[in-house]
Amino acid sequence: MSVRGSGYIGAAFDRKEVRKIIQSFKECVKDKIWGDFDTIACLGTSGLVIAPILALQFNKKLLVVRKDKDNSHANGRLEGHDDGKKYIVVDDFICSGATLENIVTTIKDEFYKWYSEPPTYIGCYFWTLGYREVSQKVKMPISRYQKLCKNKVFAQRIDGVKKYGIDTYVEPND
Repeated sequence: MSVRGSGYIGAAFDRKEVRKIIQSFKECVKDKIWGDFDTIACLGTSGLVIAPILALQFNKKLLVVRKDKDNSHANGRLEGHDDGKKYIVVDDFICSGATLENIVTTIKDEFYKWYSEPPTYIGCYFWTLGYREVSQKVKMPISRYQKLCKNKVFAQRIDGVKKYGIDTYVEPND
């Protein structure tokens, strides 16, 4: 039996790679790079193939953001635990920041609409190995950077002795 995955997302279907992702995330949690957080948020396939595994493994709540005009049986744009206080986003990589902006904005808007104060967004975990190269090809607009990256902790999975790397985002030029 063979497993088919498109490029980078194929790692989510490889048990050895998933174990490496779990180990990398474990190092981030152990080192408290995000401090205390209780919820993992994600959107779409790139988040959903890994985020539930990490939420279950590390006893975190899961909050799934549905894409706008999602043609599913969902009643709204958020599904999962709506009582979290601090969350991180789990995704494959960051490129233009559009997916991240969609997640953060939707959580904020939906909480104000249906609940009350939204949980605090504190950073991200990117589970693919090659996202840095992709990120360098597409520039994130300054307005998006200011909104999503400044003073947030971003970690990426890497191979080697240290299982993760922390990004220090430098403000892009105009």
